[in-house]
Amino acid sequence: MNMTDRDGKISGESTTTDLTAINGDIKDSFSRLKAGLALAFILCSGLAGYTTPQVYRHYYEIKYAIFALQHPRHTETQGEWMKYGQNPVLGGKLGVCFDICVLREEGEYWMYFSWRPMGGIGLTKSADGIHWGNPQLVIGPSDVPWADIVNRPSVLKVPDGYMMWYTGQTRSQSFIGFATSHDGVSWSFHSQGPVLKPDQHWE
Repeated sequence: MNMTDRDGKISGESTTTDLTAINGDIKDSFSRLKAGLALAFILCSGLAGYTTPQVYRHYYEIKYAIFALQHPRHTETQGEWMKYGQNPVLGGKLGVCFDICVLREEGEYWMYFSWRPMGGIGLTKSADGIHWGNPQLVIGPSDVPWADIVNRPSVLKVPDGYMMWYTGQTRSQSFIGFATSHDGVSWSFHSQGPVLKPDQHWE
């Protein structure tokens, strides 16, 4: 309950304002600390003969270490994104998973990803974007006769279904293929070859 003193000030509001000011002072202190340490390190690195890439790498290591003290379960990227503290969210027993494409579908997140051990494209679903279900292979190398492996999906939702562009690779070159689907799981191919391929000697 707020109380009014003799000067007509509401004590609850004063307390809130004071806490806000304290939090702001703490953030300012950390910012000054980061700036001071970074400047000191850059100066010392220059005297020690470090090259510019090494200086910046160590600068960001200091910056992230201080940020981790403020947010112990997260880390900040150079673009100031917050990394989930229990990464990775996909991989492990599935093997190497990379080059993802995520859609928001039917109240879930659908992640299409390059599934290296399977040589193709997998699909997994999640309610929160963190905990993912068992994936299924939606496009495998046997589905694309002109490629040895398939990866790098880019999926677009359209009014009548889904469209996917993907990379098909041989031992020497990479090509772009195209497929469509009504449900995002079963895919149809509309050509016997890629829709985009290198045609210059340097590609």
